[in-house]
Amino acid sequence: MQDDLKDSYGILFDVERCVGCNACAMACKAEFGWPEGHFIVRVEPVEHGAFPVVEKNFVRNACMHCSDAACMMACPVSAISRRPNGAVFLDEKLCIGCQYCVISCPFNVPQFNRRLGKSYKCNLCEHRTAEGKEPACVATCITGALRYGKIDDLKAQGGEILASTGVERKLYGESFLKGTHVLYAIKDEPEHYGLNRDPKVPLSVIVWKQFIQPIGTYGIFGAIMAAIAHYLIIGPKKEKKYEVKSDE
Repeated sequence: MQDDLKDSYGILFDVERCVGCNACAMACKAEFGWPEGHFIVRVEPVEHGAFPVVEKNFVRNACMHCSDAACMMACPVSAISRRPNGAVFLDEKLCIGCQYCVISCPFNVPQFNRRLGKSYKCNLCEHRTAEGKEPACVATCITGALRYGKIDDLKAQGGEILASTGVERKLYGESFLKGTHVLYAIKDEPEHYGLNRDPKVPLSVIVWKQFIQPIGTYGIFGAIMAAIAHYLIIGPKKEKKYEVKSDE
C-alpha cells in the first residue's frame, strides 16, 4: 500500500457477504436526502452462467475515493479536494455544474442534479466520521459486507477474507490509481463482477491538468503582470484634451 494511504481511512467491501438488500443505498439516501431517483450508493446484481446453473452476486457501486482522482484533476474550480482522512470531497457550494467530474470518472460515479445545476457524490460521510461514527452505509449493513477503518487494517482484513476462500490475489483497488480508499475483496477476476480491470485517469484529463490549465493560468498571470508594469512605467491612462477652436 502506498505511503500516502498509510494513515488514511476507507471502506472494505466483501462481495460474497452482500445479499443485495440495498440497506446501504437507502441509508445513504436518508442521510443526505438525495433527489428522487438519485442514489449515491448503488447495488447492482451481476449474473453468470445459464439456467439451471446460475451464479448471482451483488456489487456495490459508489465513489472509490482514489488517490489519483480523475474528478479532482478535472474540476476547473477546485470544488473537489482531498480531506485529511483520504476522502475525495466535493463541495457543492463551489461546484459550477460543468460536469467535468461526471465524464472523467472511470467508475461513472459522480451524478448531476439538473434541478440544482450541481454535481454530487459520496463524501465518505464526513460529518459522521468526524464524530467517530461509521459512514451511514457501513453502519446499516446487516451482513457485515461493509467495514470502515484504517486502510492498513482493512487491507489485513481483506487478505484474511481472501485467504479463507483459498484465493491469492490483491484486493480490488490496491494496484490502480495509486490506490483507492474503497477496497473490494473478490475471489474471481474483476470482469466477473462487472468491474473495470484497470481503470485509469482519462488522457484528456491529464492533458488538461498538466498542460492546458497551467498555460491558461500563466497567461492570465502574464496579462495581470503586464498591466501592472504598464501602470508603473507609463502611468494611468490620461484622457486627451481637445481644444475647441472658435471661427471668430
